[in-house]
Amino acid sequence: MLSKVAECISTGDWRDACGKAEFQPYVNVKPELAVDADRSIVLRQTRLVIPSALQQRIVDIAHAAHTDIEKTTSLIRTKCWFPRLHTLVDKTRQDYAHALHVKATHHKLGQWHYYR
Repeated sequence: MLSKVAECISTGDWRDACGKAEFQPYVNVKPELAVDADRSIVLRQTRLVIPSALQQRIVDIAHAAHTDIEKTTSLIRTKCWFPRLHTLVDKTRQDYAHALHVKATHHKLGQWHYYR
């Protein structure tokens, strides 16, 4: 999809993208978007626009440094941008919290079985 966005930026023709929901976040910020000469890098002002295939990896790396949702989001926003960034960070934080809870619960159950 990001290649289509890059094409829209370089040609200035957003007609195909305007009616599609998945392109709306890009259409909303189109004056802030730029692309390099070979259409391989898309920027929103000075920040890299991250392809969907790499977004979760970016969030995981930032989350490892900051478990707080606001700090994680802020860290990512200094260098990167992608649609629904805050939503993905929040979901990832919830998933990690749930995994820690499950791990702690299983650990306690293991101790109970050990002492029987």
